[in-house]
Amino acid sequence: MIRFILAALLLFSSLLYAYDGNFPTVPDEHLSPGKLCTSSDPDFMRYYDHGLGKVPICDRNVSVQTKYEVLARYGIPGNKRSLYKIDHVIPLSIGGSNDIQNLFPINLKVTEEYERLEESIYLDFRDGRINQSDAVRTILEWKFGGWKN
Repeated sequence: MIRFILAALLLFSSLLYAYDGNFPTVPDEHLSPGKLCTSSDPDFMRYYDHGLGKVPICDRNVSVQTKYEVLARYGIPGNKRSLYKIDHVIPLSIGGSNDIQNLFPINLKVTEEYERLEESIYLDFRDGRINQSDAVRTILEWKFGGWKN
């Protein structure tokens, strides 16, 4: 938990530094509320059992067309695509889906900090220190919570 708090503080300070008002640093919870993978999802790959229960895992499969749809939903012109990564609100590694409700554009200036914090949560999930519900709740709290501008 201390690792998560330190990573969250680092992310928060980095986002404040990087944010210049021209790009989103967090997902819009109305456009991208997050969505979990299910066994009926077209991208369902397998179940992952980390000791606290089986979790459906989806294969990474986001089309170029869907990526441009995500940008358009956020009002970002297609010609700015190279400045963004289309990211998952709930990471695939903890059971997120490729559904457009689980995708948002993140500027390349801040992706590294996001990825560090996501990895920390994933490692806790993978090693059985937290279950999927706690991992998802933590992800959504820091993506929708303290990082709103």
